[in-house]
Amino acid sequence: MSELTTKHDACSTYATDKAIIRVDQLQALASLLSLEEVAEQFAGMSTTAQVALFGLFEDSLGDVRATLVRGMEVAHG
Repeated sequence: MSELTTKHDACSTYATDKAIIRVDQLQALASLLSLEEVAEQFAGMSTTAQVALFGLFEDSLGDVRATLVRGMEVAHG
């Protein structure tokens, strides 16, 4: 295996691990927000705070998508 392949595999593994962590974080946040008490508190938050939380979801999912797309491009050459 060439040094370039080894470095690429390490970067790919790191990116995949990072994407999995992002998904785990989003799942935990979504689980928390699905609780009735938390949903009530969320509804009472300012619009700015609500937008910030949804922005977190959007940014994190964008990161995960980019990682998956890069992986598909590498896999399919």
